[in-house]
Amino acid sequence: MINKENNKYGVEKNLDYAFIIILSFNIIAFTCYIFFDIFNKRNAIYDRASDYVYNVSGLNVQQLIKPLENTLNELVRVLEVQDHGAIESQATRNIFSHLLHASHGLRTINFASRDGTFYAVPDIGNIDEPQSRPWYNKKNSSSTFVFYTPIYKDYFDHSHTVSISRPIFDNIGAFYGSISADLNLVELGYSMRALNQPMTGETMVIDRNGLVLIHSEPNQIGRQKIPPELVLQMNNSTGVVEDPQTGDRLFYFSYTNPDWFAVYRISHKTIFDSILLQVVPVLLIFLILTFVICLMWYLTKNTIHKMMADIVTMIRFGGEASPPDINSIRHEINRNAKVLQAEKARADKDALTGLFNRGCFDNALVRHLESGTPFSLALIDIDNFKSINDTWGHVIGDVVLRHVARQGQHFVDERGTVYRYGGEEIAVLFPELDARQAWEIIEAWRADISVKKWREAGMKITFSGGINDSHGEDAEGLISSVDALLYKAKHGGKNQVLTADCVPRMHAVTTSTATSHPS
Repeated sequence: MINKENNKYGVEKNLDYAFIIILSFNIIAFTCYIFFDIFNKRNAIYDRASDYVYNVSGLNVQQLIKPLENTLNELVRVLEVQDHGAIESQATRNIFSHLLHASHGLRTINFASRDGTFYAVPDIGNIDEPQSRPWYNKKNSSSTFVFYTPIYKDYFDHSHTVSISRPIFDNIGAFYGSISADLNLVELGYSMRALNQPMTGETMVIDRNGLVLIHSEPNQIGRQKIPPELVLQMNNSTGVVEDPQTGDRLFYFSYTNPDWFAVYRISHKTIFDSILLQVVPVLLIFLILTFVICLMWYLTKNTIHKMMADIVTMIRFGGEASPPDINSIRHEINRNAKVLQAEKARADKDALTGLFNRGCFDNALVRHLESGTPFSLALIDIDNFKSINDTWGHVIGDVVLRHVARQGQHFVDERGTVYRYGGEEIAVLFPELDARQAWEIIEAWRADISVKKWREAGMKITFSGGINDSHGEDAEGLISSVDALLYKAKHGGKNQVLTADCVPRMHAVTTSTATSHPS
């Protein structure tokens, strides 16, 4: 018999070893494949994002901003062949107005001479010192190079803007002034709304300081969206950097002039979710394969168990006997588990009131104190309970106690837990509630009990209570502080609930309940 049992153990052990080897190989192979697949899918996402941000740069610079440079150069060419009077003439302004309306993405064309003369198209007002504006180009050299200002607030409406400007030289080659065109950043940002992003992200154009210049949402213009230290890492014509604080990936394309960056920001979660979505089919295949392996192991092991049980039964009882039914064994285990659960529930509950008993209260109070989370404790005591028992009997006293307990559970509900503390005393623990909030609940409970009409003539039931917050003291200290408030409520006329820092509502208390020896 011992040899057969040892043989059974050896067969099961070999089967378990085989199962572990097969499952381990499956897990290792799957893990290697997944890492390789994730690496390839991540590179594919990076390639699509890089292509996208390159197209964004082409769209916003080549198709939108560069034609505005050409417009500015055309204005300079017109002005430099005229004399000083013609530069400031109405005919010149008409040329400005025509080019402004023919250009997409411009707000205003400004002109300022070296002697302080200023005018703008459209005519939006006058600037006292135009030479102090960011767009006033003081470079005393003739060049087709267009100067881009940093982002600044417009003189008139204080909106964020960027200007392109060039110096002007008159027909004899002397520096005469500066001409600029204010870019309509909001209008330039509208084009981004039509972009088809490869995945959910944020597309923007920023300057060297990380300030937003062009964005599909106008309220984002001028905001610090990217820290300057991250912009410093964008030192190639194109690439990707990682935000160490959020884990976001910043795909960028660097312009030459202006010194801007087209940025496509994708959160780490978005990239992870995209990769996970593509990996899910492979994961399902792995789970199915693992399930099949486990099922085969279970069926094989179960077959061996049954075979060994049949052999053992035949040896012990002869060929006619049968081994115990597995369902009956399972049923017996479940029945015993339910019996144990019922016994535990009975051990935790008070038989008379159905409330949790004193042992549960002590354990719960210790857990609350050890957790360090805020909570409050209430103790209530039924007034004159001994007199009730003496006058109407213990049966009626039990009815009263059950009713008070049941109403307490109703009013406290899920905001706390009600315990029978001992005799006619009931305790309530309120997690996350302070004494004032707990007082409102206990007060509603007290008011309900005090107006209850009983069949017994002349019987009126009230209770008194004390409530206090936990302030880091031990269990004995907290209970003592609450008990002192309860004692004070008893001596103060009963039928009231006191806290350490609030005055209870006034109640009509009969003189018969205000005795010198509260119960």
